Amino acid sequence: MQRSKTDQRRFQRVYNQFDDYVVASQAMGKVFEESYRVPAKRMQLLGYPRSDRFFSEDWKQTAVRRVQRVAPDLLTHRVILYAPTYRENMHFELSKDLKEALMADPDAVVVVKLHPVLQKYEQQFSQASHHQIRFYPNLSTTDLLAVSETLITDYSSIAFDFSLLSSAHSLLFYMSDLEAYAQNPGIQPHFVKWLPTPPLKTPAELKQAIIADQATDYSAFNHHWNTYNDGQATQRVVTYYCDYLGK
Repeated sequence: MQRSKTDQRRFQRVYNQFDDYVVASQAMGKVFEESYRVPAKRMQLLGYPRSDRFFSEDWKQTAVRRVQRVAPDLLTHRVILYAPTYRENMHFELSKDLKEALMADPDAVVVVKLHPVLQKYEQQFSQASHHQIRFYPNLSTTDLLAVSETLITDYSSIAFDFSLLSSAHSLLFYMSDLEAYAQNPGIQPHFVKWLPTPPLKTPAELKQAIIADQATDYSAFNHHWNTYNDGQATQRVVTYYCDYLGK
């Protein structure tokens, strides 16, 4: 999406104020360099401290307990988490074909988690949820990741988090509007190339992928995007900046 020259200059003044950008990989650093027009020397390859939780058994057990209090049956089913990206002026609805695709595995529970701006839809649908499609407004996306076997998303950064979990069996990208979204608001060059699974553009393709339930190989994806998200990011950040301040 094109912003006015005035907006662009205002944004750039903000980006220029940051001394460092803590990133998880060279690839992600390149995204910041090009998107924010800042020099490569500001990129610190340390990993995101918040990603450490996904390697912690204590965190996972705590998240599972929170889910258990609200939705205990999620712990006894295959959980498919559908978390689409927020789109400006978007009105959420589940079409008949999409709903049928999401429910392709009769033994699975599908949890739909929307962007906070669209939370009113979660509250609305939670009053009349299908027995297989659920909305849990009082559970965080991160908690739901801890109990999900399959994540379905599109352009969301949630994919980077999910791929770090040992319980992440499969990651699917449902991109029915890929061509339009690439034009507005736009996607990073080579974005699709680095997805761990090919984009699914129709409900029929999504249905087939859910039924197949093939395990996703995250190795290349994580090596490229999550290089330094390895459970030790917090320690690296603390060490780096403590040493920096001590000089």
